Amino acid sequence: MNNTGSDFRSYLDKLTALGLMHHVDDSVDWYLEAGAINRYLLESGLPGPVYSRVKDSIPGMRLAANMFATFPGIAVALGLPADTDVYDIIDSYLTRFGRTLEPVIASEGVCQQNVLLGDDANLNALPAVHGHPGDGGRYLGTFGVSVTKDPDSDWTNWGLYRGMIHGPRALGITLHPAINHGGRIMAAWHREDRPMPYAMFFGGDPLYTILGGPGAPPGVSEADIAGGMRDRPVELVRCETVDLMVPADAEIVVEGTVSPGDVLPEGPFAEYPGYLVSDPSPAPVVRVTAITYRDRAVLPTCSMGIPMDMVFPHIQMAANFKRVLLQARLPVAKVGVPVAGNGMAVVVSTDTPIAGLPQRIAATIWSDATGSKLTPYVIVVNTDVDPMDTGAVMHAIVAKCHPARDIHVYPGFYNAPLQPYLPSGPHKALGVGGANVLLDCTWPVELAPQDIPLRSDFTTSYPDDLKRRVEERVAGWNLPSITATGSGTGGTTPIRGTSRQPGRR
Repeated sequence: MNNTGSDFRSYLDKLTALGLMHHVDDSVDWYLEAGAINRYLLESGLPGPVYSRVKDSIPGMRLAANMFATFPGIAVALGLPADTDVYDIIDSYLTRFGRTLEPVIASEGVCQQNVLLGDDANLNALPAVHGHPGDGGRYLGTFGVSVTKDPDSDWTNWGLYRGMIHGPRALGITLHPAINHGGRIMAAWHREDRPMPYAMFFGGDPLYTILGGPGAPPGVSEADIAGGMRDRPVELVRCETVDLMVPADAEIVVEGTVSPGDVLPEGPFAEYPGYLVSDPSPAPVVRVTAITYRDRAVLPTCSMGIPMDMVFPHIQMAANFKRVLLQARLPVAKVGVPVAGNGMAVVVSTDTPIAGLPQRIAATIWSDATGSKLTPYVIVVNTDVDPMDTGAVMHAIVAKCHPARDIHVYPGFYNAPLQPYLPSGPHKALGVGGANVLLDCTWPVELAPQDIPLRSDFTTSYPDDLKRRVEERVAGWNLPSITATGSGTGGTTPIRGTSRQPGRR
């Protein structure tokens, strides 16, 4: 049974009990201060904040950040024990993602305990954050799930798209027909010269937010997947002013319409690559017709940077890449998307000595929709390397990857326009000027087993009986833990969810 049995506030309570979240009673300013606190806590390995009071916001409305920043937190969101190994989280997601269960319709939901209509529906009264000095404005939509419904079928899409506040009843949304499913659905409405009904919800079961990321194929509703993954159908309620359904247990819902040609400059925003690189560009505008919310609602917010403050995309991408590699019948062991790579690199381990296997692995990943857009770096290692251990992967690169023989660069590939290394110019939005690279960090196929250098570390160098005696002896010394050297964070901060120490902060 994989029932998560959790709405957003009970999820936060579970993380608080685990020491992963902390309640802040002091008032916080939505302009820069909240963003700065969020980043400082994240980068210092400290619990995420749940703010009880945010300046200028509806009294009693709260703000939460960094709840998706650790693998133990993602395990809890998926209904798994907090200490679940990261590869078991990936495999659980991979196994459960293919299940579907249709939602059920409820007559009422807690998301509509409070209803604001017309001029009373003021976006500026929500605790949205202006998180970075270079951001274009206050961003309500960072962990907000956009709801759009295809006009010609029963497909309803849930997607995580940026939402910048332009005014009390105007929200700019990054809906792009060539990039995301929500944009494709919008284009279908606008081809008929009709405004598109739109909703953005926040909270509810944390699985809803996770599924708003990459993964579901077009035509498949994320609400169906959420029901299948948790073995319990999602309860939906009808919106107050538009013909859409939203989760009954959501914390906040914004309703409105998106009309053809109604655009305003959106951005910039400090995005997932860790740099402020996006220029303001025209984006569709939601004209807000209603805001509904729970009593003492909690708004989840995202504070992007280095490192990322959400690791669920790393789980989703690793599960997806493992699926396509196994479907291609490629002999892979583990697949990891290291947090330090901000989703732009995938590491695959294999020990099968087949000539050209690393190239086939890279080609398969880049043929996938997600891999072709987001992951220009593919690193293939032997099974003695943990793909999620950035320090071990770095050592494999410098020790096994021959600079002239094993680095394969493929110019001309599409790269996501947010890649900081892409040249500026009018074609950047098209991903022009990109390239992909394969780093082959496996031993050469022609190398005889006896010629492979012996690895020098505690695990592989010493007899098992000696290792057991050493472990028992050192355990009796009661030594404190010190900074990990393989955490991939430069060796100066604690591990945040590696596969070896899933619960350490």
